[in-house]
Formats: sequence, C-alpha cells, structure tokens
Amino acid sequence: MKRWLTLKLKLKSKDKLELSLDLGLVLLFAFLAYLFVLVPPFNQTPLRIVFALPLLLFLPGYVLIAAMFPRKDELSVIERFTLSIGLSIAIFVFDGFAISVTPWLFRPAPIIYSLSLITLTLMVLTSFVRLRIPEEERYSFHFAAVSKFFESLRRSDEKPSDIERALVIALVGSIIIASGMLIYAKVTFDEEQFTAVYILGDGGKAENYPKEVYLFEPSSIIVGIENYEHAPANYTLQVNLGGYPLLEQHIPTLAHGEKWEDNVFFIPKHVANHVKLEFLLYKDGSTNPYRSVHLWVDSLIDYDNLATVMKYALSDLPTIENPDMEQELNWTFTENAGYFRGHFTKFYRLEENASVCGYVMDNITGAGIANARVRVDNRYGYEKYNTTDENGSYIIETIADHFWMDSTATRYKKAETEFDIADGQTRVVNMTNDPIMAFNMTLEELSIINESIETLPPGELPKEVSTVKGYVVDAVTRLPIANASVTVRNEYGFVRSTTTDEHGYFEVNIISGRADVGVRISGYASNTTTVVIASVHTVNPALSPANSIVHGYIYDTTSGAPVSSAYIRASSTGYSNYTQSNASGYYTVKTIAGHTKMDISKAGYFSKSAEFNISYGESRTMDIEIEPMPPLPSASSTIGGYVSYNNTRLPWAKVVISDHDKYEKSTLTDSSGYFELETIPGHLWLDVLPSVYMDSSVEFNLKSGQTATVNVELDAYPESTYQIDYPSKTPLMKGRYGGIYQEIISEEGVATLSFKVSDSFRSNRSEGYLFKQVLLNDLVLWEDDVAEDEGWQSVTIPITLDNGTNRLLLRVYAKQDSSAFPLTVWWDDVRIEPFEEITKEVATSFYVLDAKGTEENYPTALYLGEPAEVLVGIENNEHETVNYILQVKLDGELLETEDIRLEDGSKWEQKIAFTPNQIGALLKLEFLLFKDRVKEEPYKEFHLW
Repeated sequence: MKRWLTLKLKLKSKDKLELSLDLGLVLLFAFLAYLFVLVPPFNQTPLRIVFALPLLLFLPGYVLIAAMFPRKDELSVIERFTLSIGLSIAIFVFDGFAISVTPWLFRPAPIIYSLSLITLTLMVLTSFVRLRIPEEERYSFHFAAVSKFFESLRRSDEKPSDIERALVIALVGSIIIASGMLIYAKVTFDEEQFTAVYILGDGGKAENYPKEVYLFEPSSIIVGIENYEHAPANYTLQVNLGGYPLLEQHIPTLAHGEKWEDNVFFIPKHVANHVKLEFLLYKDGSTNPYRSVHLWVDSLIDYDNLATVMKYALSDLPTIENPDMEQELNWTFTENAGYFRGHFTKFYRLEENASVCGYVMDNITGAGIANARVRVDNRYGYEKYNTTDENGSYIIETIADHFWMDSTATRYKKAETEFDIADGQTRVVNMTNDPIMAFNMTLEELSIINESIETLPPGELPKEVSTVKGYVVDAVTRLPIANASVTVRNEYGFVRSTTTDEHGYFEVNIISGRADVGVRISGYASNTTTVVIASVHTVNPALSPANSIVHGYIYDTTSGAPVSSAYIRASSTGYSNYTQSNASGYYTVKTIAGHTKMDISKAGYFSKSAEFNISYGESRTMDIEIEPMPPLPSASSTIGGYVSYNNTRLPWAKVVISDHDKYEKSTLTDSSGYFELETIPGHLWLDVLPSVYMDSSVEFNLKSGQTATVNVELDAYPESTYQIDYPSKTPLMKGRYGGIYQEIISEEGVATLSFKVSDSFRSNRSEGYLFKQVLLNDLVLWEDDVAEDEGWQSVTIPITLDNGTNRLLLRVYAKQDSSAFPLTVWWDDVRIEPFEEITKEVATSFYVLDAKGTEENYPTALYLGEPAEVLVGIENNEHETVNYILQVKLDGELLETEDIRLEDGSKWEQKIAFTPNQIGALLKLEFLLFKDRVKEEPYKEFHLW
C-alpha cells in the first residue's frame, strides 16, 4: 500500500510538471526578452531580435488561447499555434497604440514591460482556469507534441480537417499579404529628407540639462546635428537667450548620414528669470530657422565671482522719470484683457456727478415695493446703495462708470441688471422683482394665513398649515423639561413660538415646509433641529444639562494675590454661562459635558483662555493666573516729533509705538506732520506705516515721565502710487496682463533696479494664478505670487540695460485661468541705482555690537565727556583691496573717524571709543561706513537712539 501511494505521488508530480511546463517556458522566454532587449551589454547582441520576436508574436496569444481553451480536446496543435500568432499580433498592435498616447511613447522599454505584464496576467488567469478542469482533461504541453506537429505537417496520407486547412490558408495568406505590403512600401516609399538637431546634458545624455547660466561667464552645452537630406548641406548654428543672439557658428559641410556633435560655448549678457535658451539651425544660407530646440533657464549673477560683472557696471546711470508716481505723466498704461484699470492715486478723484433713479416694483402687481435695497457696484471697489421709499422710489448719486445693479426686498427674489452712466447724466433704471411663491401664493398672502392660525380651531386650519409637535427631554435622564421655550422658524421667514407644558410637550401650527425648531431653557445647552414639516411632524429635542461644575481661584501672575470681579465665561456648543470672581478671587460656574472653553478678563489685565474636556457631573478645580498690564506711570512718558520725506513734512502719516510684544499704540501726524503720543516707558520701537518706507525702525529707551523727540526722515513715502485694478466676478484668462511701462535711454551695462510693491490679496488659497512681474525689454527680471500677505515689499534686483532704448514694464500677469479674482496692486519708488547697491550686501559685511561682542547691551544712555565704546567689524569680499572710512556721529555731529584698508577676503574687528559732545533726549547715534571716499550716502550704516 505504501509503495502504491509513493508511485501515485510521483505520477502526480510528473503530471503537474507537464501541466505547467508550457507556462514555465512562457515565463522563461519573457525574462529572456527583457534581458536581451533592455539590459546592457546583452541588448547589444543579435540575440535581442531572437528573444524579442516570441514575446511580440507568440507568447501573449498563446497564454490567452490557453485560458480560453483549457481542455486538450478543444483545439488541435496547429489551431493553437495559428491562433496564438494571430492573437499575439492583435495584442501587440493594440498595446502599441495605447502606449503611443502615453508619456512613455512607443519605445522598446514600455513595449517589453507592457507585453510582459499582459503575458504574466494571462498566465495567472490560465493557472486558475486549469485548476478547475479535471487533470485528465487539461491541456498539457510536452516536447513530443512539437515533433508530432511537424510530422503531421509532412504527412500526405492524412488529410487535415477543414478548420486546420482554413487556418493554414489564413496564416499563409496573411504572411503573403504582409510581405507584399512591406515590399510595396519599400519600393514606393520616398525616403524622408530631414536634419536632426539635438542637445545633450552632462554626461552626453538627454538629461541633466543646465537650469542656470551666469552673467558674463562662459556656459556650454553639447549640440548635435545629423544630415539625412540625401545631399550635402551647409548649416549655421545660432544660440539665443531671450531673443538676444549670443553665438553664430558655421558648421562644416555635412554629407548625407554624417553627424556633427560638439560642445558649444556661449556667454549670457542679460539677467532674466525663466528665459528661453534657443538653439536655431539655419540650412544653406536661409534666413529662417530650419530646425530649433530650446531650454528654459535662469540667467543669474554669480555673487561669488563679481570681478567680471563689475567691469560692466554703469557709471552714468539712466534716469527713471516720475519714480515716485508724484506726477501724472511718464508712465503709460497697457493691458490685453479688457478689464484692467490703472491710475495715479494722488490724482484719482471719484466725483459723484451722476445719478441713477427709478422704481422697484412687484413684477406681478406692478405696485412699488417699499424698503427695497438697491445697490450699484462697478466691481472695482466702488459700491453704493439706498432703500426705496413707501412708493418704491429710489435715487443714488454715483460716479460715471459701468455698473451692475441689484434690488432685494423681503419676500421677493433678487433682480439684477447692468448699465452705463456718463458724467453729469441722470439715468432712470426701473427694477421689477418677482415675489417668492409657495403653494401658488405669494408670501404676502401666506403671511395673512400665518396671522390667522391662532384664531382658527384645528379643524378649520388651511391645507397650507402643518403641525410640529413633540417632547423636550433631558439628554441624560430622559425626563421631560417643562417651561422650555420652543421657536419654529420656517424657510419663508414665518415664526411661531410656544413653551412646553409640565410634561415637556409642545405643539405648534405653522406654514408647511423646511423649518428650524429651536429649544432654549436656562441650565441646558440650546438645541436646533431642522425638519421638513408636512401635515403632522413629530420631533423630540434632547437638551444637554449643565450638571458639570468648574470652580477655583483667579490670581495675579505678578503678585500672586487673588483677583476679584474677574469676568469668567464658560462656553461649549450651544451653551454659554457667565460668572464673576468674588472678593477672595473664587468663582464657580456650571457647564455641559464635553469640550469647554473658559475666557477670563478684567480691566487692567491681559485676557486669558483655557480649553478642556469635562465629564457629565464632574466637578473640576481650575486655578487661573492672569497677567496685569504694565501701568502707565502717574507722570506718563511722551514721545513726539515730525515725519518728513525729502525735507517735506507729511500730514496724516500713521506712527506706531510698540514693545514688539503686547503693547502697541498709534496715532496720525497732524496737518504739519507732527505727532505726539503718551506711552509706557521702557525699550520701544517706532515705525511709520507702511514700514517699508523706513530704512529701519527707530529703537530707543524711554524713562518714566520722560518727554523725548524723534524726527523721522523716510526714504520714500506713498503720497502717490500707481494703482492697477482687476474687477471682482470677472474671469481672467491665462496670459492676460495689465501694467505700466516707461522707455529708458541708456548705455549698455549692469545696474540695480529698486522698487516698492504691494497687493490687496491676503490669503494663499489661490496660489499660482496671478503674479506681480517686472520686465525689461520683455525679459522677466522679478516676479512674486500675489497669494499670501506680504504687505509692502521693498525689492532690489540686478538689471542689464541695452545701448539705446529700453522698455521697463511693471505688470500683473495671469499664469492660469481664474474667475472671481478681484485684485489691486500698487507700485511706487521705482529707481535705477549703482550696481554696488546690490553687491554690497554680499561684498562687504559690516556690523556693530556692544563692547562685549553681543547685541544685548548696546549703549542707551551716554554722558557728556565720558567715553563709550562698541565693537565694530568689517569683512571685505569685494574681490579687490578697499579703503573704508568709518565715521561715528551723534545727532549729525562727527565724534570719531577711522581709515581702514582691507585686502580682499580679510576681516577687521576692533573696539571703537567715542566721547559724547552734547546733551539731549533720544539723539541719533550713527555708525557710517564709506567705500573709497566720503559721499553723500554711506555704503553701509548702523544707528542707535
């Protein structure tokens, strides 16, 4: 018996081997196809064709036939062979077509991967199908079948079946037809005449292309040209950056099939962001490019190698006219969207010298609608509204513009229209509003029914009236709650109220429809349930009881003393409760179970909040400390002074005093530019908003009771800016823009462009749509997404100017289609400055520290005749030897001067002593660094007050 079992097991193993032998061979040939087609160095041998053909023309069809016909008697060997080839060709064709429309395209790797995946999937399917077939009926492959197949083809005494004969004829016919088509195509096909041009990145491959090139520094890239013109050809290669030609190279004559490939060197001459680097190929002297390829790169300045760039720095700088937008000239507005608008803010006046009037009427009855709200909006921020009188009449004084108008009224649908109105025009616009209908009645008619509900017995209520009823219960105990206030408000604005009886029961009759059932009672969280009432509707609200208690003491953080009369509010979803601390600082307040927020406040203290979870019936102790505000001294400190720009005092400028923590106080300068503020003493900062117009904040110390003067001179001031607007509710297509430009006459060279810009957008939810951009001669030099709240930005960028006329464009640009994207952008203080204005930030490092080498203990009080000292450091990275002059001034008076000569790459650090020569409050202590000679403006500066 044991021997019989062993024999049976061996036979089964052999049968399984035969049953899976063909699938194993399929897997083997698929692997060999992958190995010899894709893996070097195997893919460089002739075997790649030998092993690729089975995967392309046989294997997928074979496993598909094996899955469709798993029994051995269903098909003969020749039928399986023929169908395998036919289906494989079909699979290959459809697979190739599908891949050709994907990013991977029709390439060897995608074809091998996809056909292998299809084959393996069909193999798994075949295995499952064969397991469902009895072993004796399964199709199995063995090598004897191959010899039997060829023997059957050679035998002439055995006639093939009709199906075998048809399959052989079809196979031979398809081969003949395909061969004929190939021969015909080969004979009649005119070989294409073309030239291939390409560029290669690092390593000579079509990858790792450069993303950055550097101004006035040689760059290179491999360019290849292949001639398939069937005749010799002469080529010229031109390299352009942003449309500017950098190189023109003549290529030696190439014969048909000949290739030229070499490193092409070029030197960028313009700064730009995301600029097109083009390689244009001209053939046989043509003036039009024959072929072209391109990359997108950033053309930048290498600040670690400034010596070459400095040679091109302009000494005679061009002038931007009207840089502060203080005049209504020199800048030209341009746009291509049809809706952008622009104006100088100083000269923009909205004169309401037009008026629109008319009636708002019921569209059914024609009667005037009283108290209707009429609104006009130009979608550029100008909006006005009025209400109609008892006759439905209105009048609105407005500016001349294109307006959108709407009228709204209680129980009426909104009506909308749009119109144009000119200066001095009085335009009549009548609006008709459709009444809101319900149950084929107006809401006015329904209101009459609603008012009669209480007077009618239940049996006489109109069909439009339904009943909502139920019980109000405690959410924990499920006991009824008496005297709870129940308010039912339906979608048409009708309201009915009642209170629950001693059983917690309520019943309300109201016009049918969607309604909110609100329940309130002291000691419970409120509850609102939305229901659709039709006929009779039952709703049983469950209210969460305030059975949890929070108690404790309120203490002063500084003294630790209890704080009386502090206001405590406990709130949760649908619930809030209030109390005050008693004379000993103790409080107790009820709340509902769940997440609770506690807010504590008292005059003279900073507010404080705490959040926590509390269980039903829990009594929690919470002692809370609140921080007292710094008291103003009895003899309050005062800071005052003038705010000016360009020696002109500025009225209505906003001045802010803060401690950069919790204290902040502000005021406006008066008509003479003077401000005065009572403030807390201590270490404070003064800013004039927008702070971007100050070189830096004024930092100072103010003693208790001290009165000090600080006069602030701004670098610039937005008395006027140029404002660009795009309206709300107006789609904007990609590529549209609005901006201003100015033509600038200059010599060729490098300089610095500085400007200030701000926009009205304050969130980042629409990131990637609209950008502020600066362009010079159509090259983008700077851009910033309007998303996020940057406030006013002060920007300094390098620029390269052409010899002759240059166009500077400041614009708003759409990179994606958008809708309902209202936006305002302001431009100001646009100037061309020496190139060193931007290089000095990295070329010379200048710092001032206290005598101990920190930033903690700068001198804040100086005494007449007593020396003081600070630590000053200078590091030269200018790529040349520089003579620096350091000056120390107090309120404009020179106290100390030092000449310092530094080699490139060297550093100087030394304590500088100076002696005050005057007395005063909040005097400006300046440390000024000049390069080569003393000029009107220092190269670097640092100051204290």
